[in-house]
This record gives sequence, C-alpha cells and structure tokens, in this order.
Amino acid sequence: VRKVDDQYMIGESLMAAPMVAGQAERTVVLPAGVWQDFTTGQRYTGGQTISYACGLDRVPLFVKADTLLLLAEVVAHVGEAIRIVPHIYGNPTGGALQYEDDCETFAYENGAFGKYTVGLDGASTAKEGRYRSKWTVGQSVRVGI
Repeated sequence: VRKVDDQYMIGESLMAAPMVAGQAERTVVLPAGVWQDFTTGQRYTGGQTISYACGLDRVPLFVKADTLLLLAEVVAHVGEAIRIVPHIYGNPTGGALQYEDDCETFAYENGAFGKYTVGLDGASTAKEGRYRSKWTVGQSVRVGI
C-alpha cells in the first residue's frame, strides 16, 4: 500500500490530484477501476500510477466509470435558480443523491433539508426531509467511459 498525501477522493467517484506552483507534471495514483479525465475525456485503467501533465489553470480531476455525476449549470449570483444536469459516465446502475438546504441557517437540524434521488433519466424523487427544492433537473448528458 502506497501512501498518497497530495491527492484526494471527493465522494466515491471523483478524485482530484492538484498541481502546485512550479509543477508542470505530476504522478497520479489511480485506484482500481476505470477512470476518465474530467476535462479531456481520456480513459485510464486504474490500479496504476500515471504521469500527468497540465498547467495550473485546472485541477486534474478524474471520474470513475459507472458514475452518475450531478453538475450545476453556471449562475450569475448566489440565490439564482439552479439547474442540475446529470452527467452519465459508463453504465451506472442507480441514481445519485442530491442534498439541499437553505445554506443560511441551522433549520436543517429541525428537518428543513431535502435529500433527493436523481435518476438516469433526470427524474428526481424526494427521499427525506421537508425542504422545498429550488433546483430543477435538466436532460441527462452521456459523457463517456
């Protein structure tokens, strides 16, 4: 087992391997499975160490195969309506969990939050909580792997 202290998982399906000032290239340890570069779309087989080159203008980010990744469209300012777009990597077998609350108070401690399952078709169903969602779900996009 190799110790890796300069890259990290974001949930179970995303992995970031940041560059630091002065670095033009770095090694990335890919866990088992198939991974796709979020920006370029290049596929990698996991269980190996790769050499990865990019500038400081982006973070090397990898998406695991068979992931339904929920991404929000860009908005001009906080408080604007948010549209979530499901991105399909490979052949995920289930939906993705989306959590939401007002982001301003501790009302979530009293049940003012929402957990929703978003399916491959973009349909969402309430799972838990009583927060009324402020986002909408757009058409799913098949990305790769």
